[in-house]
Amino acid sequence: MAREYVKKIDEVYVVGDSRVSLDSLGYSVPRGNAGREHGGSYPTLTLEQVHGALAFYLANRDEVASWMELAGSAGARGQSAN
Repeated sequence: MAREYVKKIDEVYVVGDSRVSLDSLGYSVPRGNAGREHGGSYPTLTLEQVHGALAFYLANRDEVASWMELAGSAGARGQSAN
């Protein structure tokens, strides 16, 4: 049975039923961090969930990168308003 490792909730990609956002994992991919290295950073995620989320990220890299860019610029606009 196929598992859903990433969900988009309120315009935010999250890993499974956790509150861990995909961008927090995605930022480390270009630096070459392996899935096992994320275990200590995200104890609520299983290694399977981390690898599933990273596979989703790699398979949908352009879409996720665009989302991360938009989310980052929206966050920057919100911070500059304060």
